[in-house]
Amino acid sequence: MSDAQKKSIGVGNAGILSGMSPDTVKSLMNLVFNFIIPDRHRDIPEGAEPFSCRSKDFTELAGWVIHPHRRKACGTIFLFHGFSGNTSHIQWLTDRFSGEYGFVSVATDLRHHGLSGDAVPTFGEAESWDVMSVIDYAESQGLPKPYVLYGESLGGMASQLAVAKDKRVSGVIVNSAPGWAWDAIGKVADFRSADIKKGMEKAPGILRSIIPMFAYGMVPVANLINYSYKDDVLSKGDPRNLPSSPGHEPLFLYMMGDKDHYDINQTRKIFDHWYKDESAEAEVLPGDAPAQKKWFLTMEGATHPDESSNGRHVADWEHFDRAIKEFLEKIAGRKRSSYLLR
Repeated sequence: MSDAQKKSIGVGNAGILSGMSPDTVKSLMNLVFNFIIPDRHRDIPEGAEPFSCRSKDFTELAGWVIHPHRRKACGTIFLFHGFSGNTSHIQWLTDRFSGEYGFVSVATDLRHHGLSGDAVPTFGEAESWDVMSVIDYAESQGLPKPYVLYGESLGGMASQLAVAKDKRVSGVIVNSAPGWAWDAIGKVADFRSADIKKGMEKAPGILRSIIPMFAYGMVPVANLINYSYKDDVLSKGDPRNLPSSPGHEPLFLYMMGDKDHYDINQTRKIFDHWYKDESAEAEVLPGDAPAQKKWFLTMEGATHPDESSNGRHVADWEHFDRAIKEFLEKIAGRKRSSYLLR
């Protein structure tokens, strides 16, 4: 990669890593994230069918599928977890989506999480490749449409990109997602400080010089993520760089707690980007504003999903189920699927 190309993705002279190839940096960054995401064990729930597929860059992806019992499936919903999580953290949702609503549930470990392969996290862009590759797999298996995405935090960042790019997707539910990669990456150090410190204690050699970058400004690490992919993947992870009104007109449902450690106002900027030339009232349920294509709901007192033990989770909100059900009914109405949610 030339110096000009390095400069274009914000790397320039990468300090202690100057002169290393992107592939070498990628290998080092994968080791770094092994320390940041130390626990990748997860179980496959009873009755689930495991599957694997490959992402756009050939990263191995692992997940599982649950079919609804005692009824014909009325669509497929794809579930994606947050940073440092895995499918175990979203397994509880299948009781709603497959048990109550009649959807096929497809849950996937994003890159460098759970049982999926090592690949440097990008906080949105490369993870959206994972999402669309899983949709490819589902379509190859004949899983029923409409296709809907559900993502928490990192999974929401990936899903809000994929829904705008992939015409097969009818809508997305974004739970507690930071607005974009540069909004997210600086905050990771704050609530992963314990893991970072443990990683520094165990890390050999050069990794001890890289890991502290997570705790001091994040920009060097952000640039190294770009360098690993030979592209400005972090800027590409900003949904505002995508068309405001996707031609296939997917629906958007955003939900976030006002006590989230990510800035809810940044996430609202992404909400405002979608269909920005069309009016949409915030803080109303889909059933109360059925003419809209997007909805933003704020849960008072709710924290980020990985802080649920220290506060109220978005899913604890009394209207959480109603919001999702009305959103799915809206999608069903567009698809004229009269049997949905009976």
